[in-house]
Amino acid sequence: MSQQQFFGDGGSPSFLGIETITPNTGGAVPGAGTPVNLNLLGGSGIETYFDALYPNTVFVKVQNSTTSTGQTVDNATIDLSTIDCSVAGTYFFTTQICAYSTDGTQALGGVLYTTAISDGASLTVVDDTDSIAHRTAGLPDINYEITSSATDAVLQVTGQNTFTLNWGAITIFVFRGL
Repeated sequence: MSQQQFFGDGGSPSFLGIETITPNTGGAVPGAGTPVNLNLLGGSGIETYFDALYPNTVFVKVQNSTTSTGQTVDNATIDLSTIDCSVAGTYFFTTQICAYSTDGTQALGGVLYTTAISDGASLTVVDDTDSIAHRTAGLPDINYEITSSATDAVLQVTGQNTFTLNWGAITIFVFRGL
């Protein structure tokens, strides 16, 4: 087995800082066919999974989370991510979001806190008023919010007229039901 990298999303090195699999001897990674010990982080909040398209690769991510990217042109609104909330209960979302103009002159960084309740048939946003936004002066009209569509929580972003913005977001949620 050759050295393997862990990826958290779409081919980017994982933010967890886990980069290689090594044998328990502490030495170099052995060649193909040589068994190694693999100790993965476990417990609450960590999920590991495999993808048949990437044999010999282990993916690690935070449970109950999404990572998303997208682009707005002018003041268009797009859905950046969708989270299924069809199980009845309370959902609390923390979204870290950023935007960067393709001309390199504008930026936004922020955090959005949203509470929503699902009865299993529909989702209702209860409150999303506590948010933080740090933005350059050229982006007064951009917006980001979690809205509901049937039982889905949808992270929507709205761009700024005259700018093309590249968006990135990580949403983590806590759920409590019956």
